Amino acid sequence: MNYFEPQVSLLKETHMDQADKYFLHVTTMLDQSNYIAMGHDPIPSQLNADGILPININYGIDPNLECLCIATPIVHTIDLGTLPPGDFAIDVTIIDSVLASDKKPKGKTTVRASDSKEIERPIIG
Repeated sequence: MNYFEPQVSLLKETHMDQADKYFLHVTTMLDQSNYIAMGHDPIPSQLNADGILPININYGIDPNLECLCIATPIVHTIDLGTLPPGDFAIDVTIIDSVLASDKKPKGKTTVRASDSKEIERPIIG
């Protein structure tokens, strides 16, 4: 098992009369039980010059949870909304919010639009 390496699924919701809507589901295994999901940085409004949408995912430590050395998943589900048509990539980077001054990436994964899975029913949220 690789800790701090995000496992990413890109989900696509298709409608006949609207642009496709995308959701990102990110699961990251961490090595202690007191880590929690702490959201993400603002999603860029457009792809960068290389056709990539960079997304930074944050996690932190909850001092109210007992710290046990056991594998613990943290999960982020992000509504990306509509994205440009065609093939593009999304770079998902895990950021250690515990060391807020450092903001050092702990893991990174790239997913392409062509790898997206169709959602069989809408995500209500």
